Amino acid sequence: KRGHNVTLYEKEGQLGGQLFASSVPDFKYEFGDLLKYYIDEINDSNVEVILSGEVTPELIKQNSPDVLIIAIGGEPIVPEIPGIKKVDAVSAIDCLKRQIDVRNKKIVIIGGGEVGCETALWLRRKGNDIAIIEILDELMKLEEMKYHTMIMERMLKEENVKIFTNSEVVEICKNSVKIKDSKGNITELPFDEIVYSTGLKSNTEKIKEFKSLCKEFYIIGDANEPNKIREAVFDGDRVGRLI
Repeated sequence: KRGHNVTLYEKEGQLGGQLFASSVPDFKYEFGDLLKYYIDEINDSNVEVILSGEVTPELIKQNSPDVLIIAIGGEPIVPEIPGIKKVDAVSAIDCLKRQIDVRNKKIVIIGGGEVGCETALWLRRKGNDIAIIEILDELMKLEEMKYHTMIMERMLKEENVKIFTNSEVVEICKNSVKIKDSKGNITELPFDEIVYSTGLKSNTEKIKEFKSLCKEFYIIGDANEPNKIREAVFDGDRVGRLI
């Protein structure tokens, strides 16, 4: 809208990134509305969109842009738990993005933050037996909107999701996870699938590849610092006005 010639590259086959993942559960329809709004705005603009196109340093050199904006999001943090690399554990974000259709399975979710709880509810409504393991003394403790967390907790209880707070996974075996509570008691839970939701981190190595390729360079959203959608929107608006 400020008159620049803009090309938007997206590695996946659809726009949205983590916003797309957030819009997958049917009880989060407002995120789907927001995503549709942004896609409609992009389609009505003269922004060139290239899907399924991963940007490489060679591509940047070929195109020689005046400005490069990195908005690649954050990477899910894989928890350092003995045995996790021996099973097919998947992050909650990838589970939602790929819309994994798992049914009638025993699923253990490591991490009871907002994303972990929403993924748990989504998977439970597909008929799965769900257990959430949270190391803090309550679910979604770090979330600011307590009304939202109260509603989510109520829905989880209504759906008979098993909740283990003040607990941590100490080992993942072939078909079970061992969890330890605050008193040191060990409980073993059987599982068919493991989903982890233990936060995001910036992909600093990927970003380093691009920093020296363009004189004017910006990092925005979760690529800069993992945060909420609101902060990502403000970040993009701020940088757009700086150029």
